[in-house]
Amino acid sequence: YTPQGGTETFLPSITGVTGTLSNHTYSIGTGYLPAGNTVFRIYPYNASNNGKDAIAVVDAIHFTGDYCAPPPPSITKSFATDPILVNGVSVLTFDISNTSTNPPSGPLTGIAFTDTLPTGLTIAAGAQTNTCGGTLTADEATTSILLVRGALAAGASCSISVPVIGLTAGVFTNTSERITATESGENKTSSGFATDEITVI
Repeated sequence: YTPQGGTETFLPSITGVTGTLSNHTYSIGTGYLPAGNTVFRIYPYNASNNGKDAIAVVDAIHFTGDYCAPPPPSITKSFATDPILVNGVSVLTFDISNTSTNPPSGPLTGIAFTDTLPTGLTIAAGAQTNTCGGTLTADEATTSILLVRGALAAGASCSISVPVIGLTAGVFTNTSERITATESGENKTSSGFATDEITVI
């Protein structure tokens, strides 16, 4: 068993013919265990009696630990065409990833975020795409883009694309709210929100 991080304490109380041996502590350095099952093998060694009738009794063993939430999803965004003319259209794409390696990612559900376009931009008519599952709400002639109940397997990524029209000339910076998931909660790091700029001329 080779751990990949985490912190555990192993405190067996071992009683032999000659008395109780002192407790031992086994710790794993700070970090995370690999995904899947963790197996502990407990066996006696260096016994003073090497006869075939030697007996080892192991009982009253307790394992304690804390649930470790998977890391949250990350999000980026980009305007496909920049600059655009007034009344021109650019496709705004959000890329969402669940690909963390340290700590390792886990399956995520309930992925959600909101993006509100700044004044001067609005959602255009045209095809929208969503490979993140859940429900995407982005109504034409409004400024709100909303994803709820998205889902990603560990190591997976997805994207959402929405056409956006420039109504007035100017330079517009668009920043989303922080992305969240049921298992991980909100991503409070710099990868938890998406921002990009577009120029309308």
